[in-house]
Amino acid sequence: MANLERRVPLYILGAFGGAAGVLARVLLGKSRKRPPELTEEWHFQETPGLKVLMEFAGSVTLPPTVQVTKPSLDALWAQIERVRDVGLAKEGFGTGLNEQETRELLTTQ
Repeated sequence: MANLERRVPLYILGAFGGAAGVLARVLLGKSRKRPPELTEEWHFQETPGLKVLMEFAGSVTLPPTVQVTKPSLDALWAQIERVRDVGLAKEGFGTGLNEQETRELLTTQ
């Protein structure tokens, strides 16, 4: 997330799956609906230790650069919508790749 905010080039190899796969699927997909994997509720359900971690985080002072789950996911979703609106290559990831090359990268294994 910080890379996108700072305009540092971001290369996503989506075909490897995991978080990159979710991002690639969302960026290349037609649906404008936010996927469950990009919601706090999904992470609480899939990662039981997250609730404990969040409770702990609420009891300490976190560094100002640390974002908790919901604001991070909300900011990520906003960036995804922005990138899809302007195009994957144009102002998207700052990689210097064109639209076709960016789509190829997102599906490369």
